[in-house]
Amino acid sequence: MTSDVRAEMSANHALGSVYQQQGNHASAARHHEQHLDLAQSLEIFDEIVKASTQLYRVYTTLAEALLAADADSGAGAGAGAADTEAQAEATNAVLELLHQSLESAKKAMDKSAEGEANAKIGTLLLKRGHTEECVPYLRAQSQIAADNGNPESRCRACSALALAFDTMGQADKALAELMLVSTISEQAGDVLLQSTANRALGTLYSKVGELDKSVEALARHFALLSDILGRRAELGEAAAHITARDLDLARVYLGVSRGNAQMGQYFVAVQFDFDSLLDWKLGRAALPSSRALMGEERHRSRIMDILSESGGAEAEEGLPEA
Repeated sequence: MTSDVRAEMSANHALGSVYQQQGNHASAARHHEQHLDLAQSLEIFDEIVKASTQLYRVYTTLAEALLAADADSGAGAGAGAADTEAQAEATNAVLELLHQSLESAKKAMDKSAEGEANAKIGTLLLKRGHTEECVPYLRAQSQIAADNGNPESRCRACSALALAFDTMGQADKALAELMLVSTISEQAGDVLLQSTANRALGTLYSKVGELDKSVEALARHFALLSDILGRRAELGEAAAHITARDLDLARVYLGVSRGNAQMGQYFVAVQFDFDSLLDWKLGRAALPSSRALMGEERHRSRIMDILSESGGAEAEEGLPEA
């Protein structure tokens, strides 16, 4: 311990940086933590920010390394209690590091880093099935992204929130988040985000019995994918993963959704407006809207009953993951 505290802080910062460059992040963390402790004890703001900035990077790197090791080892992949316990321990270790990363971002006064730390915590909790716990972190990510004018990060947050709410059976909240994704991505002119948002919207509308809206959303998804495939060279690496197979799948989802919508209209007409059904059969008129025949609430309830009784196919297995 030297009497020159600033020199000691500088030495710890330099040692931490060297260890970072060498890939020894555990040792780097110790030196940056010593730097931070000294800075906080003397309330030297610029040094607190300097140390915290490095600690955010180190803790994040350590958390990502633990996640990668967990994936490679397959912890929790089996059905045994030991696997579940191993996964829980690995998750808790990663979360501890991510919380340290979040606190460091706050001390560094770095809102972008704070948003990403919230995103990592929320996403991990969501993937591990802690849906209620993930919501505050994803909401924080969404708000910070909105404040910083970062549409890509906000869309990621809203998509993850939609998946969480859908898992909890809160379809209205999930739809609100997905509609926000659609609006933000359209305003930002991001056709890739628009395509993903409309696919998710179509899926969720189908699940809650809003079949006409499901068709509209999946039709937009198909049209956007067609546009993306035609502009892959212009869009570059961002669209490199989009293939003709994706377009074929979008066509199938749209066809299934249209079939479900037509089936719903057919069954409702049989029960409520047989004359219109005969006119449709003879080619004289289109089937009337089941919503117009029954009213909004009865329409949604009956459509869900019809899909359940007939085994009507969903547009997709579920919402795309965040």
